[in-house]
Amino acid sequence: MKKGIFMYALFLLIVFYTACQNNSSSPTQTNQPTNQPTVPATNTPTCTFTDTPISSPTFTPTSTTIVVIISEPDGDGIVTSIGGFDYSSPVFSVGDNSSNVTYQALLSFDISTLSVSSVSNAKLRIFLTGITGNPLNTMGDLRCEHITTDYMPIDGSEYKNPADINAYLTMISGSTSSYAWKELDVTAQVNLDISMNKTRSQFRLYFQNSSDGNNAWDYFVFISANNSDEEKPQLVITY
Repeated sequence: MKKGIFMYALFLLIVFYTACQNNSSSPTQTNQPTNQPTVPATNTPTCTFTDTPISSPTFTPTSTTIVVIISEPDGDGIVTSIGGFDYSSPVFSVGDNSSNVTYQALLSFDISTLSVSSVSNAKLRIFLTGITGNPLNTMGDLRCEHITTDYMPIDGSEYKNPADINAYLTMISGSTSSYAWKELDVTAQVNLDISMNKTRSQFRLYFQNSSDGNNAWDYFVFISANNSDEEKPQLVITY
């Protein structure tokens, strides 16, 4: 009897154990979503082209000064081939007379007020008011000599043989008309005077030949600084 009870209890224990094993099945694995790192959206840079205005270059205007210097009355006149001179007449002549005496003109300009080391331009201007004979055909070109030694005051010793003048500028050649301004570029000559610390720029007007020897009047007439007209000899300076 005891054996039967024991066997029955063992049976129940086995059944119970088996049931417990079946109920303890492995937990079902659930596929959990994997948390992938979230990549934040990036703003793709946009190229924007902007029209940038190009600045126009700025030009600073340079100051230009123009000075008109009238010839000096006591340095504006004529000298002759026979030692004569005159600096009081309202006009001056360049050429020769019926006795074949040659006339040359001298012009003097006071540049002492120019407070510059050089000028950009200088023009000698004289007003031709009359022509007698045909001096350009018989006496050659009207020339201009730059005088570097101050001749003031004028006297007869300033006459110079044209053949002895090596450096000159041609002022009038060929043919010309009267009652008109005649101009000559003398920039280099004025700058030379400034570099030499001269207070005057002086010039000689003369014909290429001393005289044509035809015993006739052949000359140009110019207005002088002693004239009341406005067309006095000028030295026009630009700097």
